[in-house]
Amino acid sequence: AAKEASLFGGGAPHLTLVNPISADLSVMRPSALPNLLQAAVRNQDRGEADCALFEIGPVFLGDAPEDQRTACAGIRHGHTAPREWHNQRRVVDVFDAKADAEAALAVLGVRRASLSVDRSAADYFHPGRSAVLMQGRNRLASFGELHPNVAAHFGLRGPVVGFELFLDDVALAKAKGPARSLLKMSSFQPVSRDFAFLLDADIAASDLLRAVKSAAGPMLSDIQLFDLYQGKGIEDGKKSIAVTITLTPQKATLTEDDIEAISSAVVKLAEKNCGAVLRG
Repeated sequence: AAKEASLFGGGAPHLTLVNPISADLSVMRPSALPNLLQAAVRNQDRGEADCALFEIGPVFLGDAPEDQRTACAGIRHGHTAPREWHNQRRVVDVFDAKADAEAALAVLGVRRASLSVDRSAADYFHPGRSAVLMQGRNRLASFGELHPNVAAHFGLRGPVVGFELFLDDVALAKAKGPARSLLKMSSFQPVSRDFAFLLDADIAASDLLRAVKSAAGPMLSDIQLFDLYQGKGIEDGKKSIAVTITLTPQKATLTEDDIEAISSAVVKLAEKNCGAVLRG
């Protein structure tokens, strides 16, 4: 409907149908998320509030042929698991949506290590719990907790998280045939190193991760943020972020000198770009 479309940046007069088959289908949709939210509230009203839904289908950002895009979107509402004895049940959050977006991009051949995070998601997402996955300067996917006003409009109780990407924006890997390429495993031992940085609280973790990725170079096969701490022992206005990187050599086993050189480069670039210093 027009109201739902307007919540997601649509509802323009030139996208309104002259003779719709239903009043609820009077506007060309700007996003696949409203349909998923409507499905989620139907589940909620029937006692199935915990749900995970997705859709792949067309959306319309304008009335030109190139404005019809193919969207892939997914949402989660409620809890991550049913009630059980070892208490792994929790409410869905922004990181579930991020993981779903990364998984969808991985299917399309996008490596997670090539992604960075930018905090410029659309206003129908929660402003402090949403972001955009970037590859270089290309926006690949938006994710986050839907804005409370949006959730309330649809009648959803509790937080709902989701993601959306346009398949047209993802450059598909060149392939000679339909078969997947063979997995290329290195015959050399991977090496992991942990870094605990102290930096200003207003510096985004994504900026630090971007600096670490850049400094680690082409042998970086994985990077994870595994700890975030503010409190006792950390001065006001500061935070501690711990990162682990995995280096996978392809031509020769890494020596201690090789590892030390890469580690030093990581520390130097983190300090230069983010003002981060290693915790003593």
